[in-house]
Order: sequence, then structure tokens, then C-alpha cells
Amino acid sequence: MEKKGYLYIILSAIGFGTMPIIAKYAYGYGCNATSLVFYRAIFSVLPFWIIAKHIYKVDMKLNLRDVPILVVLVLGYTLTPILLYNSYYFINSGAATTLHFSYPLFITLIVGILMSKGVNRIEKICTILVTLGIYLMLDINQITNVNGSLLALLSGLTYAVYTVLLGESRLKKVNTFKLCFYLTLISSAFTLAYALATNSFVATFPPQGWLLLVSFSLGITLGAVVLYQLGVTMVGSKKGGLLSTLEPIVSIIIGVLFLNEILTVKESLSILLIIISTVLLVTSRHAESVVE
Repeated sequence: MEKKGYLYIILSAIGFGTMPIIAKYAYGYGCNATSLVFYRAIFSVLPFWIIAKHIYKVDMKLNLRDVPILVVLVLGYTLTPILLYNSYYFINSGAATTLHFSYPLFITLIVGILMSKGVNRIEKICTILVTLGIYLMLDINQITNVNGSLLALLSGLTYAVYTVLLGESRLKKVNTFKLCFYLTLISSAFTLAYALATNSFVATFPPQGWLLLVSFSLGITLGAVVLYQLGVTMVGSKKGGLLSTLEPIVSIIIGVLFLNEILTVKESLSILLIIISTVLLVTSRHAESVVE
């Protein structure tokens, strides 16, 4: 079960790693960040309902005890891209995305300190390796605005809360497709309200633009989001957060292969540290033993 969880998270990281290049094409059709978050969610609502209700035959009623946790989960899921994309207005997108990947450290702090669940030796080593790897990706010269930096870091915190709730709360027992149905439904409503309030909603696209948005939603939300949720419920929030840092590696590789970007020495060292962390985490036989 745990090996399957590792595989799911690694596959989800590959899927999420393709997002920047797909989003770039969407922006070329006139879409903006907030509208993209909305369409990513809304086009997956009906498929999630059909899969959960008619294929898995799941009772779609919610336990009232789950509602408060679900609301916080939705806030984490929805606020993360909104905070991150808004940070792009203040600082370089590369720097913002790198700061966002502080979330494995936030997850370790939340689980280890606030929830007092302990962190084992391997997880501590992997957290240090990943933090160093992410730091090497960061160009300090690109951090030119405090507001942008705070927004990017906050996006990491909200994603950490989302991940911890997936892996440590009662919601991990809820069918993944049922949970994703409510997640995308409520997220769509929140994002639409935000887009309308900020006058940032875009609803006019050429046919190719609509096709790209639908494909983006089905590929990322039905694919990467589902795989991430399944993986986190199987291996826990700490390991899930650490493994998902493979995502920026995928983005770097795509940039080198398809966008003619140059792979720097710092990026190479960063990739090496994150891969070492991944191998340690997946191959450790003592990953479950906790050091007090």
C-alpha cells in the first residue's frame, strides 16, 4: 500500500510539473490566474460526481462532523494558487514558486510540533535535504518585494495545511472522488466570488482556448490532484510533502528540453539533493520509527 502511495505522489508531481507550461498557453488565449483556478475546478465537478456516485456507488451525503474540516481543506486548496499567482505581481515567478516550496518544512513543523506526532530520523534528514535543495533553486536577487515574498510563503503554508488535513484528519477515510467533488464544487464557488469581486473573471475564449481549459482541468484535477490525495492518505502528510518536491525538478527539465532554458550548477545540485531525499524516503525500512 505504501509503495503504491509513493508511486501516486511521484506521478502527481510529474503532472503538476507540467502546469506552468500549460498555464502559459492558457494565458496566451486571454485567461488570467484567478480564472484559470476557477476553470481548473469547475470542469471537474461533474466528472467527480459521476465517478463517485455511479461508478463507486458512494453515498454522497456528508457527515456533519466532517464539514468544518472540509471548509478548512477547501480554503487551503483554493487560497494556495490565488496567493501564489498574486505573488507574481510583486516578484519573479521563479522566486515565488521556490518560496512556495517551503511547504514540506511547514508540514514537518505542523505535524511534529503542533500535532505532537513526532518526526523520525529519516524524515528529518529528508526535510533538511529538500530545504537545502529548494534554497539552491532560489535566486536571492529576484526577491525584490516583501509583499510578494510573504504571499508566496503564505501559499506554502496554506498548501501545508491542505496536505496535513488530507493525511492526518478524518477526511482521509472519505472516498477520494467524493472528497474531490466537494473540494472542486466549493472551490469553484469561492474562486468565482473572488474573481467577480476583483473584476478579474474572464469568460471569453476562442474554441482552442476552451479545449485547453477543459483538458487542463481534467488532466490536472482528475489526474494530479487525485493521485496526490490518494498518495497522501496512504503515506501520510510528511512523506507526501517531501516527495512532491519532485515537481520543480519536472518543471526545470521541461524548461531545458522544450523552452531552451539553461541548467545551472545550482539547479543541478538542487535536483541531486531532492532525488537523494526521495530515494532515502522510499527505500528506508525504518521510515515508520519515530525518534522522540
